[in-house]
Amino acid sequence: MKFLKRALKQAPKFLAFALFWWKFRWMRTISKGVNPGRTVLFVNFTDWAPRAKLDGVIVAALRMRGVKPIVLTERKCTWSVRTLRALGVEDFLFLEDFLAEAEKEFRGMDFSALLQKHYSFAGLYDFSWKEIGVGRHVLSTVVRQMKGGGASFDDPGVRSELQKWFPISMRVAAAARLLFRRLRPDAVLFLEKGYTPYGELFDAALAENLNTIQYFHGHRSDLLVMRRFHSANRFEHPFALSQKSWERVKGLPWTQAQEETFMAELRKSYEEGSWMNRKFLLKGKKLKDPSEVRAQLHLDPKKKTAVIFSHVLWDATFFFGENLYPDYEQWLIATVRAACENPQVNWIVKLHPDYVWKMKQMGQSAAPRDILALQSEIGELPSHIQVVAPDTDISTYSFFAVTDYCITVRGTIGIEAPCFSIPVITAGTGRYSGLGFTDDSKTREEYLEKLRAIQNHPKLSEERTSLARRHAWALFALRPLPFTSCEIAPRPGAKSFEQDAVMRVHSQKDLEHAPDLKAFTDWILESKDEDYLNLSSNFSPQSCTKLHLTK
Repeated sequence: MKFLKRALKQAPKFLAFALFWWKFRWMRTISKGVNPGRTVLFVNFTDWAPRAKLDGVIVAALRMRGVKPIVLTERKCTWSVRTLRALGVEDFLFLEDFLAEAEKEFRGMDFSALLQKHYSFAGLYDFSWKEIGVGRHVLSTVVRQMKGGGASFDDPGVRSELQKWFPISMRVAAAARLLFRRLRPDAVLFLEKGYTPYGELFDAALAENLNTIQYFHGHRSDLLVMRRFHSANRFEHPFALSQKSWERVKGLPWTQAQEETFMAELRKSYEEGSWMNRKFLLKGKKLKDPSEVRAQLHLDPKKKTAVIFSHVLWDATFFFGENLYPDYEQWLIATVRAACENPQVNWIVKLHPDYVWKMKQMGQSAAPRDILALQSEIGELPSHIQVVAPDTDISTYSFFAVTDYCITVRGTIGIEAPCFSIPVITAGTGRYSGLGFTDDSKTREEYLEKLRAIQNHPKLSEERTSLARRHAWALFALRPLPFTSCEIAPRPGAKSFEQDAVMRVHSQKDLEHAPDLKAFTDWILESKDEDYLNLSSNFSPQSCTKLHLTK
């Protein structure tokens, strides 16, 4: 009876797959191109069909160029493998096979003793094994798995997770080295490059000087961003500009009219709900007048307002730049403590709207970690500090009109806020620190001193505001590739937050004439640039702005 119930429950899924398999049967017969011997490795350890569909379309475009695509995955990713096979992928490698062989390298090794030797945050953070940052990946993975804000090494739960993940990371590191000693692809493509097992494979690819690329979704669901990594930029944020790209952008024409066009398009993207629409960040949000925002948040109109834009605390991105604090939770607690000591301004702790989407995905409804951490470490907050929940109906855009100061480690808000002449005080390096429009600190004390007298900081100058706008325009208009051949979007008629891949190629002719697929494959196979920049021969700043910010 249980088997029958399970079968009936799965029947619609299998029927939908059968229809998909039949509809895209033409992809399995794509003729080969003229570049035999070239290979591209896709690293995909998710069993999420929309991601497999996206990769499948790219694979088809590569096959037409005679390139041999190979997918590295795990055997448990059954739906992903089925989907990719349906789209013509023939070559798979399975991580389990390399793990079994790599196990020979660790015969007699005492992983517990090795972990104990480096058993502290700093010790593990700095621990590498044969050029692979095992310690960072273990820390990131444990924090994310536990949904905590950090890793307390005295916590028995943390110790148990570290003992679990440390050997796994070491084994994956050995498997990654084994893989790339045997296979030297012309490109290695990652959608994710942090956490175990992605991080170890990413480091191994860099150690072998391979053409290592991360591609991921931009601020809109039909945009992809690509970045090429090497040993010198391995810890940089993927959504950043290399120094070469930034100098190139600063050399492009930039006028007052172009700035105004960009700012109008930015507002329009919030109004239309296209900003960060893949993550549903504008779902239920409203643009409100400054007076409405101040009244709703009980802000003293006689005081300036500083907004602490909190991160998702268990997004342990220890692989992005350097932090003043070991993790986002310790940063948040230290920052709010400084805010408690400064009643001269209104303080807002704005929790990240990503929590709503992430918690729905995981089927959880617990309070955000920020709330738990502040209650535990600080207790009741004074009246001059307000906490704004992730599901607030106030659009982030509405905060710009009431914000005098922005505090973040390296969030996207640090790109947007200075476009409105709002000073941004950072607590770590990232995609925009050191570029001339943020207030960065080298030490914790320097950072905290700025918060203690934040009301004395001047508004951003016109020159620095213009620089910030040019930078934001480059990131949001030039860095993304409009990718419409396959767009991951909300599933029509489905429950909230469910997504699917909308495939818009229906024949080999469609693939041959798809400009996004040509641009993508050209860049990964032929370019040496760190950043993909959409600088076509008919380039104009105005057209790029309109093309990438709103549909």
